Amino acid sequence: MKNRLLTVTVILILSLSISQSSALIESHTPEELYDIYDIILLGEILDYTDVGTVSLYDVKVIRYLKNSQSVEILQVIGSGVHGKMMWIEDSTVFEIGERAILYLENDDNTLIIGPYSYSTQLDIENPYWYFPYRWIIILGAIIGIIAFLAWKKRK
Repeated sequence: MKNRLLTVTVILILSLSISQSSALIESHTPEELYDIYDIILLGEILDYTDVGTVSLYDVKVIRYLKNSQSVEILQVIGSGVHGKMMWIEDSTVFEIGERAILYLENDDNTLIIGPYSYSTQLDIENPYWYFPYRWIIILGAIIGIIAFLAWKKRK
């Protein structure tokens, strides 16, 4: 009985310590995104410069998906900067050489990367951390270990 109470207490503490969050970005269908943004393209990041809380990118256009332009290299602005350890939901941080689908908003001839833009490449060094349910797996492993230790101690 004492072990069961300890196990339940540990599980309760672990479940309460995992931070809960909610999405800040509205969900849209691809058709809605097509209507919302001025330019949509597949591009490759050639270079970037971090300025304050934004990054300025040089993007080589591989293919325009909406509103083709005569320019092959665009300069665009993305929210977020490189080298920050905290990830912010609507940040658009890309690395040199990375290919991405970019949803661009034209604000007085300034192209701004929308928060729905995404990389078409997976971080092959550590793809596990892209898995959206990683915290559930970690919590399950911890619960499994605690249950195993309690069972082993009982024997």
